[in-house]
Amino acid sequence: MTLGPWRYWLPAGFGLWLALTALCSWQLGHRFQQQVTETLNTLLRDNTQSIALYHLETHSDSTQLAERINADLANLCAETRVSLLRDCHARVQRIDTIPFSGQKGTRALIDVELPEEYGLQSLSLNVFYDYHWAAVLSVTALLAALCLTAIAGLPRPMPPKQAQWQQTLQLAGLAKPDAKSAAHRLCQLPDTSQSAIRSLLDAELLPLAELHTLCEHPSAQTFSSTQWAWLEQALRRGEDLSRAIHIADCDEGIIFAPQRREVRIHGLPLSLPATPFIYYYWYAQRRVHDEAGWYINPAANRADRDNANALIALLEQFGGHGKAINDLREKGLRAKTLDQNRSKIKEELVRALGEPLAQGYLFDMERDPRTSRNKYRLSTPVERIHFDA
Repeated sequence: MTLGPWRYWLPAGFGLWLALTALCSWQLGHRFQQQVTETLNTLLRDNTQSIALYHLETHSDSTQLAERINADLANLCAETRVSLLRDCHARVQRIDTIPFSGQKGTRALIDVELPEEYGLQSLSLNVFYDYHWAAVLSVTALLAALCLTAIAGLPRPMPPKQAQWQQTLQLAGLAKPDAKSAAHRLCQLPDTSQSAIRSLLDAELLPLAELHTLCEHPSAQTFSSTQWAWLEQALRRGEDLSRAIHIADCDEGIIFAPQRREVRIHGLPLSLPATPFIYYYWYAQRRVHDEAGWYINPAANRADRDNANALIALLEQFGGHGKAINDLREKGLRAKTLDQNRSKIKEELVRALGEPLAQGYLFDMERDPRTSRNKYRLSTPVERIHFDA
């Protein structure tokens, strides 16, 4: 635990210094008054008979008693001169009803009730003392500094979330020092990142050996929940952590590579069956060549021969199945064929990405008001569709 911002510790230190100074000055004065009282009690106890003989009803005899007590108290005051007090005095102010003067200033009055055998009823002492302020302030400043240093040296209590992380990581097999360090680093990440990393650990997609690498990567501080979802899917598909981070950080978009019958969605490569891939590619071409990109399903009683020929050419160019080619030649492009291939495309993308991530790369559907038939287009905006030779 460090001293932290000075704006917090300086006021605390100053307040502690003032409190210690007040406590120290009170304690010094209180202790001196105790010493005076103890000395007086000893004097009275050891000289009971003498005091009784001194006690007369004349002012002069009371004066003699007062002088004797003052002499004994003067010895006590002399002993305190090396302490943090100075100018210490204690003198008799009153014996019974007889007052005495000659003392300048007063810090405290001490009243003593005397037993009957003393021949006196009461005794009052006037106590005065001052402080060696330079010494008192120096001592209390040193004490305040030592207290703050001791407080700063105390181990900081571990926050509950960090303790929970440490326990989780230790149960997962991480050594205690490593778990403590990793838990501290995890708690510095945003809640979104912590939740995503916990999901990765629970699904055993993130090896403990790579946890430190992920936590220290700058993207761990900035990834959105969607980017974390892409990272998880990349790991599920067998990508290493470095590659998964790159995929999560890619721009939204889809790249078609027809020679490999592969699409790269958000940087994640996916291989599709030949025929569904060609239909997907065909819809993407329509979206790019015509920004609206809509294609109305053919009527049930009239197949689309022109677009059937375009699809046949693509299937032959990129290795489509012969059965699909023959079906288009014989029957033309029918709504049933298009529906089946769109369903297959959706099935493949959802299986590979999960429905939330796949949604932006599937199809929009509307009812065509002129023909009352459904029309479809690729959901991905034109600027996010690219083709690789």
